[in-house]
Parts: sequence; C-alpha cells; structure tokens
Amino acid sequence: MDLVKKFAAKVGLNKRKSSSLTRTVLLTHLTNQRQLFGEKLINSPHVRKAFHSICGEWIKLSEGMLGLSHRLFRLYFLDRYEDEQSTSLITMENIGIVKYQEYTLHDVLSVFPSREAFIQYHEACEFYTNLYSHLAPRLDPSKYRIDLVEAQSIPKEMIDRERLDEILQKARREIKSMRQSSMEGMPPFFAAFTSGYIYAKVCHQCVKLLERLKEYKMAVEVLKELLDSGLAKGKRGSWWNRLILDTSNHLKEHRGAYLLCLGALD
Repeated sequence: MDLVKKFAAKVGLNKRKSSSLTRTVLLTHLTNQRQLFGEKLINSPHVRKAFHSICGEWIKLSEGMLGLSHRLFRLYFLDRYEDEQSTSLITMENIGIVKYQEYTLHDVLSVFPSREAFIQYHEACEFYTNLYSHLAPRLDPSKYRIDLVEAQSIPKEMIDRERLDEILQKARREIKSMRQSSMEGMPPFFAAFTSGYIYAKVCHQCVKLLERLKEYKMAVEVLKELLDSGLAKGKRGSWWNRLILDTSNHLKEHRGAYLLCLGALD
C-alpha cells in the first residue's frame, strides 16, 4: 500500500488537500480512469514513466504461468478465490514470518482422489469466478457492481441468451458425467471440492437468470436435475422452494406442485 501511495504522489494524485477516503477512491479507480479520447490513463506515457521509476523493470507472465500460479494458490486455499490478503499469507508463510500450529496426523486422506480431479476442480472454480463475464460480455464492470452471489445484479438487457444456454449445457453435462463412485469412501463434506459441486453452483446462478427472463419451464427442468444430482445438499431446500413456486405460480400446474411438495417432504 505504501508503494501505491508513493506512486500516486509521483503522478500527482495527492497534490490537492483531500481526505483519506477521497485518496483511496482515486487510487482504487486509477486503472479505470480514461483520458479525453477514451484511452486508459494507466496507458499514458506520464503514468508509465512514474510507474517504471518506482517499480523498475517488470515482465508479463504467460497464460500458462498464470494458470500454474492459480493452481498453487488453490492448493493453499481450496474454497477461496484469489485475493491480496490470501496471497500475502502464502508469501509470509514461505519466508517464515507466519507460522501455523503443527499437528500429528495419524490418518492422511487426500481431498482429491487424483491429479485430474484437482485440475477439473480448479478449472470449474475459474469458470465460476468468471461466470458473469461469460453471461454478460457487454457489461462494463466500472458501471455495475457485480457480486458473485447474486445474479440479480446483472441488468436483464445485458444477459446474452445464447451464452446462457451454452453455459447451462456445459454445466449440466459436467454434472451428469461426474462419477459418484469417485466419492466412495470419502467424507461427505469432501463433495464441496469436486467439479460437479462447482458446476451445480453455476446452474444455481443460471436458474435465477432464467426466472428473471421468465423461462420458467427451463428453470424447472434444471432444478429437477440439480435435486437428482445429490450435490450441494445445503441448497436443496432452496431448490425445492423455487421448483414448487415456479411450477405452481408461473406454470399453473397446481397438481404437479402438490406432488412436488409431497416429494420434498418424503
């Protein structure tokens, strides 16, 4: 953070007497600021020269190297997305600044049955992380605050219907291809670290979008598949609730909704 403040002083962000909050906002949005003719401010020679004088030479990592870095991060934090705080913890542990409690392990059990299972899980997490960029490629992140847990934050007019179908097909295919035998003998909570679990979360978000688009028949079909998959058991109550409401209120199939209620209680 000190380096960022020094950089801001170099390019003249702190010449005016402004509050700490104002300076923070300026620093946060520095990379999104644009010049008069639309080019990003960060690409201007003045900013690049200031950055170079402070940080020195830098290199651009290849896609393959970035992918490897993300996989290493995933091995440290299986259920978290990469952020500055988590990355700092890895670095501090490696150089000995932070030390964690050591335990004697009597029975070691790997979360992933194979290397391929871990790679599939990592790829599914990356896909889920970038889900909204696939669903709404025309969406400008600087104008809309997109939260991964709420599909309602995407404006309806920004949703790409063809992309939505493609994503649903991929997620549903991956869920069906997941072999239940791969989880035999494993603790139930290990299911959260499978690609099928992540793709079930993808379908969960897509169902919300289908309902917003009034595609209730498709939403009901996907919800039934999710309930049959046996994945993400913590969301089953929500899926039953949405399935019954869509069937009764929107499709007007009251008899079918009644039978679903009995199935949910069974």
